[in-house]
Amino acid sequence: MDIKTYNRLVVRICTSLDFMGGLALTAMFMLIAAHVVLRMVGRPIIVTHELVQLLMVSSVGLTIANCALRDAHPSLGMLVNRMPPSLRTVIAIAVNILVLGFTLVASWRMLQHGLGFIASRHVGMVSQIPFYPFAFILSLGFLIYAMVAVNNILQIVGGGKE
Repeated sequence: MDIKTYNRLVVRICTSLDFMGGLALTAMFMLIAAHVVLRMVGRPIIVTHELVQLLMVSSVGLTIANCALRDAHPSLGMLVNRMPPSLRTVIAIAVNILVLGFTLVASWRMLQHGLGFIASRHVGMVSQIPFYPFAFILSLGFLIYAMVAVNNILQIVGGGKE
């Protein structure tokens, strides 16, 4: 697979996951609004707290890679931009290698947590919703973030990104 094909694949995956994360965020807002309205009439949604937590985990897990792909996270641009281009390139590659390592470890650990949740049958106290799918979603999010780091390294080495 060449760099452009890999880049298109990463962009397509990140965009799709970002859309799903947006749906989770929208569902969370709608749930909170419904809870507030129903609470005023004495019929609150009992599982709101747990569902909001699970939807937030889903939203973060599904959108984190797209955030990294779009460079929408805080960076040290002001400091790094004052350095010579060759040093900026070395720093960018080093940072992406560190990000790759961290995201692979985080993905692996979340996968292990998910498997642990399956083994222990860990569920929400009120909703009885199993936690393992949400650990797997977070694991997937970190894995796709690792793909973004690889994409960044390929773009830098290939001359398409600094």
